[in-house]
Amino acid sequence: MNPRRGFAVLHALKELRCTRPFRWDQVLDDAVWAIDAQAPDYACAWHLRGHLRRLADIATAGSRIKPLDKDTLDLVDRARELVSSQAPATAPEAVAHLRALGQLASELVDQLIAAHHISPPVTERDVLSAFVPPAPVLSPC
Repeated sequence: MNPRRGFAVLHALKELRCTRPFRWDQVLDDAVWAIDAQAPDYACAWHLRGHLRRLADIATAGSRIKPLDKDTLDLVDRARELVSSQAPATAPEAVAHLRALGQLASELVDQLIAAHHISPPVTERDVLSAFVPPAPVLSPC
């Protein structure tokens, strides 16, 4: 394979990954599942690693527009370190690692929302409330 072609393919895949919509509900669902885990769930850990990579990329890209504060930088560094770490071999260590991934994903989402690097997730209730007329105001008698 031509090295230039390989680079072009990798670049196109990275662009595709960056343009697909980010599903907050999946991140938060996976984080809750991981924090409550009683047994190792390698699929959930794989998903959380992907979420953390994406969140770290979002934070890094956003830092070009608005600098990151120290707390956010610390969380991004912890996320990159945890994602690049080796998966634990024993079940108790795997559960602890899974919970750490979930906790860190939740904290990083909260921190990026607080720093205005991302907008808060929109819930189905928020969307539906936009179509419901306001309740009539009754005057006290």
